[in-house]
Amino acid sequence: MTVKLEGAESFLGKLRVYATGASKRVQQTVAASLLQIESDAKDLAPVDTGLLRGSIHANLSGRLAGSVTVSVNYAKWVEFGNGRNKPQPFLYPAYHKNKAAFLANLKEALKFRF
Repeated sequence: MTVKLEGAESFLGKLRVYATGASKRVQQTVAASLLQIESDAKDLAPVDTGLLRGSIHANLSGRLAGSVTVSVNYAKWVEFGNGRNKPQPFLYPAYHKNKAAFLANLKEALKFRF
């Protein structure tokens, strides 16, 4: 019995193109989502002096990962509250607001296109 696979080279070429394109699309999706979370967190952050809002930054670490960080040391007390102050969440709500859209965009970025 002999099996002949026709079109394998063509398929492998398309697979290489897909992998390159998908990687770029995922990277763009991650970056755009991080920037949107940063923007929403800044919109939600309470403002006294503006230092908290100004310390919120999106960071792309590597090609497919990143984070949104807050560099002022009192951010956790604003987000979660303490014995004297009620919580004023800004970072977690920004993340949760964008989570579903990120996953949908990621799914779209990974679709196989010929």
